[in-house]
Amino acid sequence: MTKKEYQELLDVEVFKGCKGIKLLFRKWRIKKTDPQKLAIFYIRKMQYNASQPGKVHSYISQRTHMKLVETFGMHISPNAQIGVGLHIPHPTGIVIGNSVVIGNYCSVYQGCTIGGARTGDVKKNNQPILGNKCTLFSGSMVLGAIRVSDGVTVAANSCLLSDAIEPGVYAGS
Repeated sequence: MTKKEYQELLDVEVFKGCKGIKLLFRKWRIKKTDPQKLAIFYIRKMQYNASQPGKVHSYISQRTHMKLVETFGMHISPNAQIGVGLHIPHPTGIVIGNSVVIGNYCSVYQGCTIGGARTGDVKKNNQPILGNKCTLFSGSMVLGAIRVSDGVTVAANSCLLSDAIEPGVYAGS
């Protein structure tokens, strides 16, 4: 991820095109009162620093990951490929695996797990690929080497273990 891509992601997801004094106020407001935007800010900062060479960037990425864990109880791998427009309305208890691919403009609610179905799936890259504009409601799990097409909604407290090819609501497999 380049510095320009990082800035564009923050402009779209966190700062919404603010400039000048509005940007300073927005940064302060996010740190103090907006957990949704703060979580996305930490995720993007972690991913940017993990993609850069050097020990300093590696250290910053690890510290940012620890802030995510301590503040929100979220474990999101810096290697996960997450598209633009990520929306996390309630940023608590979310787990996203190492080789997960998430499309653009997806929403992930609290307590969701996106990752491998078995031990060792990370090494085999057996993790989900989500399309654009997917929604995962509270407590849902998307596990294994599956594909979830564009516009799919995974119902609350369900476990999706097979491909979701047709757009619509899935209550598990």
